Amino acid sequence: MNKNLKIALIVIMALILVITVVVFLVVFFSAERKDETNINGETNVNTVIDTNATTNQAVDTNSATINTNTNSTSAGSTNVEPFLQPIARNFAERFGSYSNHSDYENITKLEVYMSNSMKNWARKYVAEQQANDSIDADYYGITTKALSVATDSINEDGGTAQFTVSTQRNETKGDEEAKIIYRDIVIKFILESGEWKVNEAMWL
Repeated sequence: MNKNLKIALIVIMALILVITVVVFLVVFFSAERKDETNINGETNVNTVIDTNATTNQAVDTNSATINTNTNSTSAGSTNVEPFLQPIARNFAERFGSYSNHSDYENITKLEVYMSNSMKNWARKYVAEQQANDSIDADYYGITTKALSVATDSINEDGGTAQFTVSTQRNETKGDEEAKIIYRDIVIKFILESGEWKVNEAMWL
């Protein structure tokens, strides 16, 4: 009996030892896998942060572009020409598009682009034309499209710039067939209170 009891105890102890080793190995490998998961999770988080950082850089770049365009309106800038050319083009098209039903909006709505001197001229001109307008006049309208813009001169230190815009104009009178006219207009800018303004628009 004593011998059988000893054998039974040895077997039980061996089983306990095996179970202990198995449990230890399971716990160990489970912990290792958890650590790997955490590491991967941290890597993913860092990747997202880096992506957001890239997005922020893109926003900053856009802001820099806007600031560059704004600075191009100041004296001493080297980017005045590409800033002013589109304004000259737009001004020529709108200034040259008119109908006797539009109440001179081709002039009044451009005041934001005008120097103080040109604003005074525009208001006086519109008042004179409105006083002479006839209510019963036949329809008259002309639409202007800019074809090209040429830089005549730029003096950033002196605060002046001049462009010639070549245009195509479609003129309509009453029931008559529309006429196509090709005509140039000179747009002159001055630097006024730190901003470039149109000071003169003259048809050639």
